[in-house]
Amino acid sequence: MKRLEKVRQIQTGITTRCNSHCRFCFREELLRTEHADKMPFKHKPIDIPFDIYKRIFQDTNLTDVQFCGNKGDAIFHPEFEKILNYTIDKGVFVSLSTNGSAFSNSWWKELPKRMTRGEVTFALDGLDQETHSMYRGTDFNKVYNHMLSFIEGGGRARWQFIVFKHNEHQVEDVRKLAKEIGCKVFIKVLSRTYDDIMQRPTEVPDTKRELNKKIANFPNLQKTLLSQMKCPWVRMGRVYVSSEGNVYPCCYITCSIHGWYTSPSLMYLTGLNNEHYNLSNHTIPEILHFPMFKEVYDNIHKIKLICGLHCITWDFYKAKIRREEEI
Repeated sequence: MKRLEKVRQIQTGITTRCNSHCRFCFREELLRTEHADKMPFKHKPIDIPFDIYKRIFQDTNLTDVQFCGNKGDAIFHPEFEKILNYTIDKGVFVSLSTNGSAFSNSWWKELPKRMTRGEVTFALDGLDQETHSMYRGTDFNKVYNHMLSFIEGGGRARWQFIVFKHNEHQVEDVRKLAKEIGCKVFIKVLSRTYDDIMQRPTEVPDTKRELNKKIANFPNLQKTLLSQMKCPWVRMGRVYVSSEGNVYPCCYITCSIHGWYTSPSLMYLTGLNNEHYNLSNHTIPEILHFPMFKEVYDNIHKIKLICGLHCITWDFYKAKIRREEEI
């Protein structure tokens, strides 16, 4: 497996703070388990310090920084504006995925004047408060108006819609509205999980999880697919930086390093929590050459429950489960 030698993109979850309680968010899933008390962020938010965050640019030549929501929403970081402005000043393309419920309309309208190279993905799962709040719990009108203000200010907005049975009837109307108000992209996502509360839409293809279960029934096929798999994160030149300041090969691995959460065969990945892999001690280029990164890249075909589960069906996922459409 080819190793990542030069990082071009950073995806980061800079905080564990969030005002939403999305049922199938990784954060919420962790907090519903019997091991919830083992999650440090349950008792005290974890925010990457600004001085540590700045080190992602040390000895790198980044083109993109993506603020995602692994266990929180970036806009609720106490120093978010400082972090955002510093990132913008570095001249990289800035991507922000958010529930959009912080700040004011004027703040969002002014943002495009500063962030001339970037985009914001707003999470709105319906056309009204009743439908949207079933999953998100945030104020539909507030988020919608923030998105409108961002567009009015000249920003590139993306509307992300997670589809369940209770909101599937609104998909086409949401797509039309997104285009009418000036969104550049409509993202339709079929939830990876369903239950009695958040039910599956009437007609959807197999989810990634179901497809992987089917593949697991054919060991030779699974072995072949794994042996041919090329890590998409290596291809993109991307690594993940957590709110603790730890650097990981991808966001999926950081979601799977809890000792109780992963299988014994993957326990060695917990070594990525070692202080050597933290930005407070080393730069990203240095971390790339430490043993655990080499172990992951050299044995990617053996890491079935992370690499196999998430990336063996990468193309299927992008084509069927998450569809991004320029509008």
